Amino acid sequence: MSANRGRRPDLPARLPMKEDPAETEILLLDPPDFLHERAAEIWREMAPEMARLGRLDPVHRVQFANWCTWQALFNLASAEVMKEGFGGVTNADGLNADQAADLRNGVQVKASDAWRKMIQASDEVMKLGDRFGTNPKAARQIDDKGQLNMFDLLFDDLEKCA
Repeated sequence: MSANRGRRPDLPARLPMKEDPAETEILLLDPPDFLHERAAEIWREMAPEMARLGRLDPVHRVQFANWCTWQALFNLASAEVMKEGFGGVTNADGLNADQAADLRNGVQVKASDAWRKMIQASDEVMKLGDRFGTNPKAARQIDDKGQLNMFDLLFDDLEKCA
């Protein structure tokens, strides 16, 4: 007596094909349409390496796009600071009235808008970069394999010495 009794199930006319990993990877490496061109340039530069390291999954695209946007803003603000200087120096004394204050410890320069934008963008780039390992400390934390076995390390060192 057969365990499979009854009518056979109806199969769909077409079976869905498995996703092509190469096609998925290409789609993953294309920058999202909403990115500004400067942020898209950073995406094209960084995404292949992030994908190779396994740090750019489809669910992380928006966060990575956000990182690219802040990186582009940082680059723009840095260029503006390099052009204008820290405090937007303009007159013979080297200071503009709205950018300097004569305090009891002497004249102090106020930070320019470009400087403040650069610092804010830098902070955001660092915070978001921690999620993708774009700095050495974050990369070590992401790549950390957990607790290591002391004896394995010892034997590996002994093999290298022999």
